[in-house]
Amino acid sequence: MTSSTPQPPARLQPEQRSSPEQPYRSRLRRLFRSAQTALAAAAVLVLSGTSGAAPQDAGPIQTWGYAGWGQLTILSATKITAGGAHTVVTVSSDTTKAMAWGSNLDGQCNTPANFVPVDMAAGASHTVLLRNNFTLACFGSNAFGQCDVPANIGVIDKVAAGDHHTIAIKPNGGPVICWGRNDSGQCNVPSNLGTVIDADGGYSHTAAVKTNGTVTCWGGNDFGQCNVPSNLSSVVQVAAGFDHTVALRSDGSVVCWGNNDHGQCNVPANLGPISQIDAGDGFNVALRTDGTVVCWGDNAEGQCTVPANLVAVSQIAVGSHFAVALTSGGTVAGWGDADLGQIATPAVLQASPIVEVDIGVAHTIARRQNGAVFCIGFNSNGQCNVPADVGSGQGLSEGSGVSPAIQVAAGASHSAARKADGTVVCWGLNGHGQCTVPAGLGACIDVAPGSTHTVAVKSDGSVVCWGSNVFGQCNVPANLGQVGGPVVDIEAGSSHTIALKADGTVACWGLNGSGQCNVPPNLTDVVRVAAGSSHSVALRSNGTVVCWGSNAYGQCTVPANLGTAMDIAAGGEHTLARRSNLTLVQWGSNEYGQTSPQINLQVANSTGPIAAGSVVSVALRLESAPLNDECANALVVHEGYTLFTTQRATNSLPSLPSSCNEGSGVGLVKDVWFSFTADASGTATFSTCGQAFYDTRLAAYAGSCGALTLIACDDDAAGCGGGTSTMSFTVEDGESYLIRVGGRTGSGAGFLSIALEEFVPPENFVPVDFSASFNWSTSLQTGGELYPTGNLLLGGVAFSIPNSIGLNAWHAKEVPGRNPRVLEVPANVADAISVHALINSWWGVPGPGSLATVEFYGCNGAFYSKPLVGNEDIRDHFNGGFTNTINGTTTVEVFGNGQVRMDKVRFDLPAAFLNEKLELVRIVDTGAEAVQRVWLAGLTVETGVATCAADLSGNGIVGGEDLAILLGGWGPGCAGDLDGDGVVGGADLAVMLGAWGACKP
Repeated sequence: MTSSTPQPPARLQPEQRSSPEQPYRSRLRRLFRSAQTALAAAAVLVLSGTSGAAPQDAGPIQTWGYAGWGQLTILSATKITAGGAHTVVTVSSDTTKAMAWGSNLDGQCNTPANFVPVDMAAGASHTVLLRNNFTLACFGSNAFGQCDVPANIGVIDKVAAGDHHTIAIKPNGGPVICWGRNDSGQCNVPSNLGTVIDADGGYSHTAAVKTNGTVTCWGGNDFGQCNVPSNLSSVVQVAAGFDHTVALRSDGSVVCWGNNDHGQCNVPANLGPISQIDAGDGFNVALRTDGTVVCWGDNAEGQCTVPANLVAVSQIAVGSHFAVALTSGGTVAGWGDADLGQIATPAVLQASPIVEVDIGVAHTIARRQNGAVFCIGFNSNGQCNVPADVGSGQGLSEGSGVSPAIQVAAGASHSAARKADGTVVCWGLNGHGQCTVPAGLGACIDVAPGSTHTVAVKSDGSVVCWGSNVFGQCNVPANLGQVGGPVVDIEAGSSHTIALKADGTVACWGLNGSGQCNVPPNLTDVVRVAAGSSHSVALRSNGTVVCWGSNAYGQCTVPANLGTAMDIAAGGEHTLARRSNLTLVQWGSNEYGQTSPQINLQVANSTGPIAAGSVVSVALRLESAPLNDECANALVVHEGYTLFTTQRATNSLPSLPSSCNEGSGVGLVKDVWFSFTADASGTATFSTCGQAFYDTRLAAYAGSCGALTLIACDDDAAGCGGGTSTMSFTVEDGESYLIRVGGRTGSGAGFLSIALEEFVPPENFVPVDFSASFNWSTSLQTGGELYPTGNLLLGGVAFSIPNSIGLNAWHAKEVPGRNPRVLEVPANVADAISVHALINSWWGVPGPGSLATVEFYGCNGAFYSKPLVGNEDIRDHFNGGFTNTINGTTTVEVFGNGQVRMDKVRFDLPAAFLNEKLELVRIVDTGAEAVQRVWLAGLTVETGVATCAADLSGNGIVGGEDLAILLGGWGPGCAGDLDGDGVVGGADLAVMLGAWGACKP
């Protein structure tokens, strides 16, 4: 054991371990990809834990277990103040420091390093901080000596600031000391002031609340700002504006006096009970006891336009013409004057909830919804030094958002992050190479650090492992991807690895001293795996939990009354499960309170994602709607299983159309949204079949939020119990789709499975690529609508929909005086037996006259033509705006968005084409008007087997006539090109001589 590694109890060490790291745990979910972040409550996390079993309640996070290394302290803003045009906050991590933003012309935002403030104040252009040793630091403008802290000032208990002067209160209520600008006597503290509990400064005056609840003011009084109302009593706080004063009484009422040119002293009648006040230049802000904010007075710069959704506020602060608020979750919001960035809250403190948390032995890593990463706790090996490409700094380490993370994970003494492009970054202890990411690893869909090794799943479902391999934990089975399909989830224990495959089976390898790699026989339908120090856990789609490996502390004794689980986590020697009703169940070791029974009551019916460390447990609590409650916040999902919950979700638009009514209406309520991008063309199936714990409904859309086009919907799928659902549709490589999961009448939880059956064209179909082979001439032009492109399988026929210069449907160019118009497509496919086209007319007239003629030319004289008649061959329909139903039996939904349809027309070619190459397809447009043109979007040639390819004369015998034809076409050409290379030469002569004689049947 290295001296730098923290040491939990010795019994937590994995058996036979020779590595210096501590035992491992399981992290908060990856199987559910980033989609599981939808379960987190919308808030940041606060408070540190203490050693022992006492649970630490910090609003939306609940932590319990051993906290001796500060690994349960999640950062947030803890105090806020505002100056003339700058904002200052204290930020909590394992230490506390100040951050400032806004105007920094005089250095008022240059907060000192390694400074631990317990109080702070800001003037017009200076900042004053009170250290935890009760000494002062003052920086910024010093034009009036406001930063010249008096020598031998001694211990200070509280600080305040006017525009250009500073106020300090000594312990036990005084005395009060002022320095800085004093041209109006604002620093002349009355000799008989006595003891005070609060003070504040304006532009030219100072106000103080005495311990008896009365107020005393001194300094400038041009507008009566120092004329304290008679009989004012029971005051608990005072705020000095530019030239007015506000007092808060113990009963929550507010009194104001001084300049009233903007109505700043007209206290609203319906103000309600107030817990805090502050004053700016001509306006006031008050915090109600219910956590809402009210403002009155000057609103020229929006300083009184409180954000509509601002709730759960714990502190307020006011600058000259702006205001800021600190929420109970530690986030900061600002409004009003923004010219100098004073309300532009830095990314690290923006209202972006924590959506993923993972715990190592003695450190915690967390990711916000905006991709920022921070890390806290024991840092002797740099496991909390988030790299510059995903974050910056130490202690308070948080990403800048430049390269956002989409997954974070903690090993014993190292950390990992997966970025938006799928690349993996590792940092921390690297004694076994566990942080040396293999060169060329490429994009990954999952990463899991263990004790001394790291494992990742690549985008193709293969697994790569690096680091220690003493126990074979990096010996990825050779047939892993061949049996059971690609890996969709990976977990790393202390010295073993567990993988979940696409078919719901599990593979495990590495240290097996406690049977942690003895996967139970017939274990199927698994949707989630977890790895503890020396035990393994699996969650099945029906909500049952299976556990194997070490059971020395009952960590594998699944409670008989567990019920239906929807999430699991494994710690060093304990296990957690979250039920579908959002309650928590824990079992295993409780030596450090990591399975404290107290916690079950504190998070009852509101448990969000869970995580477990060696001797620590964490649960996010669901205190608001899921993060992906609306379309705009759809969370990215991939193939595999995604955990979802719709508890506390709201209803979204659009409404479902009548076509989605399967007998019980079209309601889709309490819905959440996901975004799926296909990495191949094919058929995608989205399902909650037997995997959700309530009656679900599904819908899928193309397009963007606000401009959605329904693709598919489903209510109660056949064979799926409990009203669960399944829908399938064609997807295109690289295209994104929005998936909506909700209920018929209520809410619940479950798993959304996603499977993609990749498009594989039949061997005898040759899609023609227009973008590569189109014969552009003066008589042709492109035209049409921009729709998704890629490979399609329609009615068993493979089509390739190109996208040349942004368009993917073609028609003949309008040429004055020229009719017909001709569209030519080079095909160059040998042994054609039929041609399939996606084709329509534009406002064509139904038969009996033809709208166009399609002509087929072989390279050796074969020819076939077919007129297109409106009633028989093609339908007058290009998109959902037209309603003519000509020949509806062959009309297919080409682009899978419920609207765009074209006719799939088959042209059977004469036998003559079977022994030569189809060289050209021509569409001769005979429409009398421009709008009657014919459109082409896809062309596929179906090939057969030539009966006697060398019989060029067609007389059934390969002989002299055929040899003459071949020699006559010698060189580049078609006649006699038997091997299809575009040249008639020696290779073709060899083919002919080999077939000499009568054609064989």
